[in-house]
Amino acid sequence: MGVSAAIEKSVSYVMAIPRLTSDIEDPQMLIDRLLEAEDFEVVSFSYDEEKDNPMVDILYQGESFHLDFFLEDFVLPELFTINHLLTEEDYTLLQESEVGITTAMIFGENAQQSYHLQIKVLAAMIPNMAGIMDFSSERIISGVWADMAALSQVPPAPTYLYSMQAVSNNDGQVWLHTHGLNRCGLIELEIVDTNETQYQNHSTILGTIASRAVSEGKLEDEKEPILALNFPNGIIVAAWENFADAIMKYPNAVGGCHDRSEDHFRNNESGLLFYYPTQEDYEQGNLVPLTAIDDGLYDNMLYMVTNEETERMQNLARERIGFLLDAISLEGAEVLVKMRLAVDEDKREEAGYQYEHIWFEAKEINEKFIWGILTQEAYWIADIHTGDKMKLSINDLTDWVIYLEDYRITPDDAYLLVQR
Repeated sequence: MGVSAAIEKSVSYVMAIPRLTSDIEDPQMLIDRLLEAEDFEVVSFSYDEEKDNPMVDILYQGESFHLDFFLEDFVLPELFTINHLLTEEDYTLLQESEVGITTAMIFGENAQQSYHLQIKVLAAMIPNMAGIMDFSSERIISGVWADMAALSQVPPAPTYLYSMQAVSNNDGQVWLHTHGLNRCGLIELEIVDTNETQYQNHSTILGTIASRAVSEGKLEDEKEPILALNFPNGIIVAAWENFADAIMKYPNAVGGCHDRSEDHFRNNESGLLFYYPTQEDYEQGNLVPLTAIDDGLYDNMLYMVTNEETERMQNLARERIGFLLDAISLEGAEVLVKMRLAVDEDKREEAGYQYEHIWFEAKEINEKFIWGILTQEAYWIADIHTGDKMKLSINDLTDWVIYLEDYRITPDDAYLLVQR
């Protein structure tokens, strides 16, 4: 029997950096702000004199959470990923900031909702913060985004709960790995056997699997097949092998044992991704490096998105539809909308789903309808084709993207329109 992908959840550490140090100097003021919050209920408050930190127990969506707070020194880490586009003012603030408040909590049953609560708590304590430092995913996040996320009824995307990092060497080898999945109760995922020409395709596989695991709250166990990507003429079936065994295949690779440290996973917390080219390979346990996949296959891939994530994206797209209505009239803006259309009845069994989600270039939008031009061929709908002009119900909107001269903006990235 293979190793389980489920592990004990690590602590999620997220720090809020205030615009003004005076915003966090009065502990009672911070507690008062928490008590006034409407999205969650502070059940109890206590103080650990030995650790010199306050603690609260919070009730959120029927689940109890314990949070510790720490006032800590802050220095902008050189190696952390700045995940968002920051204004020059906010970046300067982060560079000059010296202190922040860190929250520590164990996620509950739903990782995305738990992370959402952590953001809501920080935003309640420190309104209009300069930014967030997520220690668990090793990334810097916009304070404007955090304030918007805190006000939203929709949790952040799975991609906010983890990061993907790429480390290369002089030989062109690239090591891809995640940070943040351990706090979701999942092993971190890695690809050691990639290179500078293929790592972007491989990061698509890694990100697809990681996001689905976060969304569903589970990952297939070691060596069990994982549907990674779908194509018109086939699929990529991936699988992972525990680090201790898999790394022996790559004694000199970047990301090997010599690159391991306290911050880069113990053996039982990480797995390396491979794939099964055929059913026979799966039956024989023959895991093959991802480098063996023909790069041309990626040109026409279908992303595998969970039903939970499709619903989340749809809810956020509709919650923030005001940005879309404003953008349609912006000079130079190109607006694309993803619409839910019914698969032909005779194709539904083969497709495996009832609706196909298809992109249109939006030409006109109001509160009820979207007039758009189809930008792609449908896979499972015979009577529509690229270039067709269609009138669509706003109720079938599942996602949108706005292209401006300097930005590509999705519902998750709407903070860019606020801070412009």
